[in-house]
Amino acid sequence: EPLAPEPSPVPVAVPPPPRRTVQPRPNPPAPRPRAARPAESAVGRPVALAAAPAPAASQPAASPAAVPSNYLARLLSALERHKVYPADARWRRIEGVAMLRFRLRRDGTVASYRLDRSAGDATLDEAVLTMIQRAQPLPALPEELPGESLELVVPVRFGLR
Repeated sequence: EPLAPEPSPVPVAVPPPPRRTVQPRPNPPAPRPRAARPAESAVGRPVALAAAPAPAASQPAASPAAVPSNYLARLLSALERHKVYPADARWRRIEGVAMLRFRLRRDGTVASYRLDRSAGDATLDEAVLTMIQRAQPLPALPEELPGESLELVVPVRFGLR
C-alpha cells in the first residue's frame, strides 16, 4: 500500500524561557577567633629550658648591627627550617608576625625564650614557641661576639602567598 505523505511540520512560536533572577548568596559568617585557654597561652611567659637565671630586665637585646650579618643569616635560616605553619591557621587564612625574644649560650643552646609580641592568634603563637624548641641547638656564637650569651629579638612571619 502506498504511504501517505506526512504533513510538513508547522512552525510554532515557542516563547523564550522566563528569566531567572539570581539571588546573591549571603556572605558566610566570619569565623570567630578561638579564645586561648590559660593553660595553652604562653604569650609573655618566659620559658626556661635549663636552670638559668631569667634575663635581667635592664640588659637590652643585642642590636642587629652588633651581630655579624652572616651569623644572623645562619641563625634566621635555622629557625625558618623548623617553622611550621599550623594547618588550622592556614585553613582559617590567619596571618601574623610574632616577635620572639631568646637568649643563646655560646654553644648555641637556648637558655630562655618568650614572645615579646603576639602574632594575633594563639595557634600561631604556639607554633613560634614550638619552633624555638625544635630548632635547638642553633648555630654557636661566633668568636668575635663577646660575652657568654646573646639575647636577640627576631620577627617570625606567618603569611599566605
